Amino acid sequence: MKTQKTNPMLNTPILSGMSDTNPKLFRIKKIATSKISELLYNNGYEPVDSPILEPTELYVKKSGGDISDKLYSFSEPGGTKVSLRPEFTSSIIRSLIEDNEIPIKPHKLQYCGPVFRYNNSLFGTELKQFTQQGCELIGESNSDSDAEIIRLALQSLSQFQLNTPIVTIGNIGSIRDYLFKQNIGEALIEFTLSNIGKIGSAESGDFDEVIKKAESIGLITDETNTDEEFTETSINNLLQIIVSGTLSNNSGRRTIEQITTRLIKKKTSLMNTNTYKEMIQTLADFLLSVSTKSPEEINPKNANPEFRDSLEYMQEVVSKVGIIKNLSPKYQIQFEKNRGFTYYTGILFDLEIHKNGDKIIIGGGGRYDNLIRSLGANTDCPAIGFAINIDEVINHIQN
Repeated sequence: MKTQKTNPMLNTPILSGMSDTNPKLFRIKKIATSKISELLYNNGYEPVDSPILEPTELYVKKSGGDISDKLYSFSEPGGTKVSLRPEFTSSIIRSLIEDNEIPIKPHKLQYCGPVFRYNNSLFGTELKQFTQQGCELIGESNSDSDAEIIRLALQSLSQFQLNTPIVTIGNIGSIRDYLFKQNIGEALIEFTLSNIGKIGSAESGDFDEVIKKAESIGLITDETNTDEEFTETSINNLLQIIVSGTLSNNSGRRTIEQITTRLIKKKTSLMNTNTYKEMIQTLADFLLSVSTKSPEEINPKNANPEFRDSLEYMQEVVSKVGIIKNLSPKYQIQFEKNRGFTYYTGILFDLEIHKNGDKIIIGGGGRYDNLIRSLGANTDCPAIGFAINIDEVINHIQN
């Protein structure tokens, strides 16, 4: 797929990260997206569309700092700050809330259209504009619905001539539950999650770096007395550091004010450094023990009891996905996935292909049960979905 013209006679070449679609590629894309749309429709997913422009706040509420540096944002003449849509999920949820459709009944919705992301390397492509196709299942929460979404994602990929795709699957909800049970504060939970990749790769030497960073910003202390509680000022200062970019820009779905209020209400105390070391060592040992293994290779009875139920659930989901016609996916467990969005609450998966030693993410999805309330609904509502980068898939099969 041609993304950059080099003809010296051309005064205004195509922008970096943009692509032209010639008639042949247009036909390929049209046929593929039509087949996927028909597949989803036959499984009960009604097509919807959403505006290309939305209030910037909508995307920030959904993804926190993870998306802010990838948005094409500007102010309208009237002063409203808007952004080109980087994905569809938040717009679909906003529409349902505005129409008072939550939680009246389960919703099965599909979409297909262009999305825009600057600095998009985390999401499997160098393209700044690409076609995203996928669906959302809103109002159901069980292994059947999780398996349905993964199965539909793989069946969508089966419309292309691909090598064996790799499905890396984890469960961020179980990691969060483990941290919550350790009776630590919200700020330390968010910090730990934002560094989960480093914790899960202890051989890289980043483990000590996480400890030092937590100490330097006042999340843990090596002092004997840990009874001193955070003040409102110190909490605000800490959270400003967390979302400023010195860590992973990972404040989740909540605003700084919301997290501060929760921290003060819970009267969070500093954790002792040695206690924190023991806690994340347990977490690191578990992550390392299951990373990149297939679900069949893991015996949950031999795993840490804190994560046993999650492993059994993931095995159940994968077994329910079943056989995919014309596709032979390979499953790998990877709990420490941190692809950039922070709103996931349960099953989280990426669809990958490997080519010439490079790993290319061509799609993915997961469960986001808390997102609907954070976008304005008066209740939580279970939800899960997937999306595929159509242009990246076509680019792969053409080269």
